[in-house]
Amino acid sequence: MPARTLTWIDPSNHEQMQWIIYQLQVKGVWNYVTPYGESLEYPALVEKLRRLYREGNQPNAQPTAAKVTLVMKGISGAQQQQRYRNANGRQHSFQLSQEVIKDLKRLAKQRGDSQVQVVRDIITEAAQDQGRIQKLNKAHQQEKAAKQKQHKDETYALRRMLDQALDALAESLHGHSRLEAQVGGADDTDNEPLDKDTHDAYQKLLGDKIERVNTGITDLKTQRLPGGSLQQRIDKLTPVS
Repeated sequence: MPARTLTWIDPSNHEQMQWIIYQLQVKGVWNYVTPYGESLEYPALVEKLRRLYREGNQPNAQPTAAKVTLVMKGISGAQQQQRYRNANGRQHSFQLSQEVIKDLKRLAKQRGDSQVQVVRDIITEAAQDQGRIQKLNKAHQQEKAAKQKQHKDETYALRRMLDQALDALAESLHGHSRLEAQVGGADDTDNEPLDKDTHDAYQKLLGDKIERVNTGITDLKTQRLPGGSLQQRIDKLTPVS
């Protein structure tokens, strides 16, 4: 049997041989394998381990062979567990309720797989779904950020355009009202003659026009444009009486 003859040991596997030597040293039986400190090539070392292993399994085995055999059994067990983990993955234990176990058995029967394989598939599928959700969330966040930037850029452009339009409107209202106050004429809201070139007349004409603009554009005051309100812009252009 392989376990009794240590056939799993591969003399050409340097990593495996170093691991076995290390285990023998840690367990305190390396001196039993090489009592005279001799240096053995891997094939010769494996043959000696197998011989000691066979001797240690005999009813009247020598203590040294028995100790080496005991340690090698432990090493063989560890090697078998490692091979099993490599083939099947690391094993874990979980406590499942009877209802979950019942569902697991039903799924295994439906899928034609073992219960262990069903659990693996479910975990893998859940991980893949989570990965897809994370990608979708990331794409959504990127799209949201792009739209926010676009909105910010458009808002900035609109505010700049509105700011320039208010400057033009302020100059227009200022010029028109100044001209009416200077030469006299008919206001848009009434047809009464205006006093010539008076500051009061200018202010009244201008105030009426500003009021109509503010009434027509109700959101204008909330914009807080860099150049200020329409009134503030015109104040800069208002002639001193």
